[in-house]
Amino acid sequence: MPSRIRFLVAALAAMSLASNAHALFDECRDAADPGYTVGFVDCQKVPATPTLGGTSAISYYVPPACAVAGRQCPVLYYFHGTGGTYREFVGAKTGLPPTAASIKALTSGPPVDPRRVPDPWNYGTSTWIAAPPLDLIIVVSHSRTLPGGYGPIPDLDPVYSDWNPRYAQGGDQEKYATPPPLFDTHFVTEIIPFVESHLPAGKGREWRAYLGISEGGFGSLVTALRHPDLVASFGSISGGALPLALTSAIIVPGVVGLQPPVQLPYQPLPGPVAGIAPEQAAAALDAFDLRSVVYGWGDPIADHAYWQENTPDALATNGRASRAGDQSQHIRFYQNDSIPRRVEDLQDSGYPLHQAYETATLQTSNEMARAFTQAAVEYHYEIHPGLHWTPYWVPFYRQQLSEQYARVKHWDGSGSPPPAPDRFDYRSIYRDFDVWGWTFHVVRDPVEFLDLTDVTCSGLTLRGTGTVTVTVAASCGTGVNHSAIFVQDLGPSFPVDEPAGAGAQPIYGRTVHVDLAPL
Repeated sequence: MPSRIRFLVAALAAMSLASNAHALFDECRDAADPGYTVGFVDCQKVPATPTLGGTSAISYYVPPACAVAGRQCPVLYYFHGTGGTYREFVGAKTGLPPTAASIKALTSGPPVDPRRVPDPWNYGTSTWIAAPPLDLIIVVSHSRTLPGGYGPIPDLDPVYSDWNPRYAQGGDQEKYATPPPLFDTHFVTEIIPFVESHLPAGKGREWRAYLGISEGGFGSLVTALRHPDLVASFGSISGGALPLALTSAIIVPGVVGLQPPVQLPYQPLPGPVAGIAPEQAAAALDAFDLRSVVYGWGDPIADHAYWQENTPDALATNGRASRAGDQSQHIRFYQNDSIPRRVEDLQDSGYPLHQAYETATLQTSNEMARAFTQAAVEYHYEIHPGLHWTPYWVPFYRQQLSEQYARVKHWDGSGSPPPAPDRFDYRSIYRDFDVWGWTFHVVRDPVEFLDLTDVTCSGLTLRGTGTVTVTVAASCGTGVNHSAIFVQDLGPSFPVDEPAGAGAQPIYGRTVHVDLAPL
């Protein structure tokens, strides 16, 4: 069963289910083991790395059709929910035939379209019938702070981000004595390569899909939008955006911007919320598992730009990438309406939480849909009946997996992955990043967004402050002054970090269009 989830109204609240990660990994194959299991759930250790500071693990399921010599299959990366572990979605390693609904959905499904019946919750796995196989590898990584690893304490949820370095060792508001855990970097630079080197997985974005439930749905969305060039299809179940963002992330290019006339000394604002030491507020923080948010993102006011970088609605425009009108990512997510339909709902002690979480995530999913609509990004969104609970999710697993499977590459040459774009938009607070084959290096002190719009091989528009070094994608064969690398000065930076989503507005910073010519 997926874990009890996060997002109480107005706070991104969460319940933490304790787990002993170190003991759990004892059942897993050694990281150096070159073998893998077929047709059964298994797990494998992921070696200690500089991103999390300790050994982690993945669970996986490889369908029999994917084990033929020389054959490669697509991978669905599942992002677990609050309190979850690498066992979520696929179940624990048992050596017995798998019973998880997610795995059953690869070869079977409800005898009816759950969207067309009044009682979809009555079509659990016991009612399912055989369906065409989806030759899709499922991988679940363990995304938690690790014993002896980085972070204030072990076993905190990831909030699916690289944690704010201000509150880690050496930061200007240090609150714990280790480097920050880098969950986003861990997934992108370690989990994906590990999977593609250990399992019969195809390599490249065309072979990858993401999915998650609740906090994991949030993680799927934000990871896919932060790195749109790494995944072809992504989705969320009862996840969504972050209502605390509260500001539009739609970029409207401006001609005249607002910035200091000269460079002023930089002074980051103190973060009063993240300044609370764990020992001083343990009861309050533990009650809603806010430590991951507090130390992961920082203060929602002083570190607002960092918060926005880590919520998908503020990154919705990153999904605006296409070739000849065909969008470069397939997006599909669903949500329940938070209304109980079963007698068992009211009899269950967890009912208040099931309803509260789904009420909250309904708002966040609606916000995500609004952000995509405003950003002119194509997506498919459905609202189903029920609570934040497995019986209401499972009947739709087959449909979700089938739709995502259709938009990735298959071992037999079929599948319809969306094309890489010839035009895209993108925004990021990071000073060094690459996307769609382009590389950007930004010299500035404040934490703020660099906004890129209408990026093509013939030109692009940049908005922000500081100095930006751009390396044009090699596939373009274009640049400035016969060089694929050029430097653009966007003018003096602000003395404080970007406040309250100001970077989404055309008056923030300087807007410059650069024309590119053949080399």
